[in-house]
Amino acid sequence: MSLKELEALLESKKEVQEAFVKAMYRGKALEGTATESEQYYTKKLLEGAKEVKAEMAAISKAIGEKLFGSWKKPTGLP
Repeated sequence: MSLKELEALLESKKEVQEAFVKAMYRGKALEGTATESEQYYTKKLLEGAKEVKAEMAAISKAIGEKLFGSWKKPTGLP
């Protein structure tokens, strides 16, 4: 993928992540008063948010590698 494609993909994932965060806060507001279906829905959203976060990390890493090449931690430094 090109750098532009990776950046566009990352941006689309950010929008999805924002929707998950909003839903999470809504779920927190319902805590204690939420119905069983609302609890299930919130749980599924949180699981989806974790998946999107992992995808975003992988995309960010790919962008970094395209910009700076692969990076390895130097050894033998104090």
